Amino acid sequence: GEIGGQPIFIVRDKKGDLNGFLNVCRHRGSKLVRKNGRYPVISCPYHRWGYALDGRLLATPLWDTTEGGMRFDKKTGEHKAPRRKKAVAEETTHTHMQRVTEYDHEAVAAIEAAERHAEAQGKAQEEKNLAGGSCAQLDSIRAAYSTEHIKAFNKDDFGLFNVRVASWGPFIFATLAPEEKVPSLYQILGDACLDLSNYPLHELVSVRKKTYHSKANWKLLADNFMEYYHLPTVHPALTTVSGVDNHHRKQGAGQYIGFVTNPLTKGGQPIDPGTLPVMPGLKDDEEQTGVFHHLFPNVFYFLLPSHMFCVRLDPMDAT
Repeated sequence: GEIGGQPIFIVRDKKGDLNGFLNVCRHRGSKLVRKNGRYPVISCPYHRWGYALDGRLLATPLWDTTEGGMRFDKKTGEHKAPRRKKAVAEETTHTHMQRVTEYDHEAVAAIEAAERHAEAQGKAQEEKNLAGGSCAQLDSIRAAYSTEHIKAFNKDDFGLFNVRVASWGPFIFATLAPEEKVPSLYQILGDACLDLSNYPLHELVSVRKKTYHSKANWKLLADNFMEYYHLPTVHPALTTVSGVDNHHRKQGAGQYIGFVTNPLTKGGQPIDPGTLPVMPGLKDDEEQTGVFHHLFPNVFYFLLPSHMFCVRLDPMDAT
């Protein structure tokens, strides 16, 4: 996802803790996570730097250079001069392209031969490993991921950049702002959390998702949700369940706008009370109540005794 144009991703670690990070590698800034999934390790697709789910840098594979440009040979433990490319005489682009074309068939044949050789070596090594009952390559793998030979480099200093995240019910919230500028989630939500303490929101699961592209100021969409006045004209069917005389403001402390409808009435609609089983743990009065909250700045939901319908506004720009 993104916040303010900044790419982020959110994970749960092995302890079940929620962690958020900027979605960029600390090495060259490559995007780390490109799709949802289960990742035991966050691996950079560029140079394979690996990160734990708590953001720690775990490995920098095949890093064989040291301070001063010297190359560290992990097999011998010696520092060697860097590899030098063969000097090539300057040529025009036209001549160079002719030469590449001329020897292209030889390059292809060499690559194919190398691939066959590598495949044969791999099979032979695999058979040897199986026969020995252990992984003979383990030591070389550990050596490839080691950074002990690199001076003044501490992996603890190159973990992922944290993003503040918190959850409430089925929602996960994130912010790039520090705590001194944005308070905790429960301070922001305030009484909205307390009013819904009997609802098992954390047990809800998403059953359907749809995206709409609206050519409108996103703040008008939020304003429209908070206004009941248009319902009799635009949504007359909804007024048979959430009646005009039963809909009123219920506001407490916190950065939200709250309304309730009590009691809900049956109007022959799919959301009629009693159509679906109510959530467990609700009081009698709550089983007859619809709750409508707008959470500042861009989330609002309809919470009925049996289910929830949530809208998240994703502004494309300031308007």
